[in-house]
Amino acid sequence: MNKKGQIGDMVFVLVTLIGIAIVLVVAGYVYTQIDIGFGQSGMETTESAQALDSFASGFHIFDTSYAFILVGLIMGLLVSSFFIPSHPIFLVINIFGFMILVFIGAVFSNMYSDIILVEGLNASAMTYYPITTFIATKLPWIGAIIVFLSSIIMYAKGQNE
Repeated sequence: MNKKGQIGDMVFVLVTLIGIAIVLVVAGYVYTQIDIGFGQSGMETTESAQALDSFASGFHIFDTSYAFILVGLIMGLLVSSFFIPSHPIFLVINIFGFMILVFIGAVFSNMYSDIILVEGLNASAMTYYPITTFIATKLPWIGAIIVFLSSIIMYAKGQNE
C-alpha cells in the first residue's frame, strides 16, 4: 500500500516484454543455426533429426505464450492500479508519464525492429514468432493503452480512502 505511482511498473512491463521478445527471436535463430549445422556436418542421426523437428513444432507455443504473458502483466498492473491512492490533481503527472512511456515504448519497438533486420534473425522472427513480432513492434500503442486503462482505474474509484 506504499505505492505512490504506476509508471515504474509500466516501464517494467515494457522492459519485460521486449526482453522476452529478443530472447525468443535469438533462441529461434540459434535453433536454426544448430539445425543447419547438424544437417551439413554429417553427424545428424535419425533420432537427432526427429528431436530437432519435434522442437521446431513447439515454437508456436512460445509465440502464443508471449501473448498470454502480455495479458497477464497488463491484468496484474490494472489490479495493482486499484490499490494506489490517487487524487485528481496528479493527473498532470500522469500525462507526463504517459508521454514518457510512449517514448520508451517507441524506443524499444525501434530497437526490436533493428534487431530483427539482421539477416538470420529476420527469418527467425517472421517464421517462428509472428505474434511476438506484432506485439513488440506495437509497444508504443500498448504503453498508451496501459496508461489509459490504469488512469481510468486509479481516478475513477471513490475517494473513500
